[in-house]
Amino acid sequence: MIASGGKILLLAAIALAITAGRASADRVDELTRILDEDRGEKAKIAAAVALGNLGDARGVPALVRALADASPVVRGLAASALGHIGDERALPSLERALSETDIWKFGRAYNMHCEAVDGMDVIAIRDVAGRAVERARAD
Repeated sequence: MIASGGKILLLAAIALAITAGRASADRVDELTRILDEDRGEKAKIAAAVALGNLGDARGVPALVRALADASPVVRGLAASALGHIGDERALPSLERALSETDIWKFGRAYNMHCEAVDGMDVIAIRDVAGRAVERARAD
């Protein structure tokens, strides 16, 4: 027996919802893998944006891990996506990301070699400066 018009629409809506749910789950899994694997900055940027647009809380753990990515763009988009999703589990990680006070660590975001050095230790400063000059000459 073929269902009447109303039942067909209901069955179609249910089938669409089930399919969309599976597609969304598959997409979240794929996007989190992209963020977790080293697939390049552009792929990670696209994954962070897509996870934010999906708004699915299953993407939160990968986005939290992306807050430590070397790329400042990936980190910023991960933070934005977490804000869009609005899951409270992300708050401690977002607060830690905002509290970074060691300026020398920011150089990693620009693929710059960085070393922490005691500003009062003139010998250590001289040694670090010497290594920086050697790296500059090698490039």
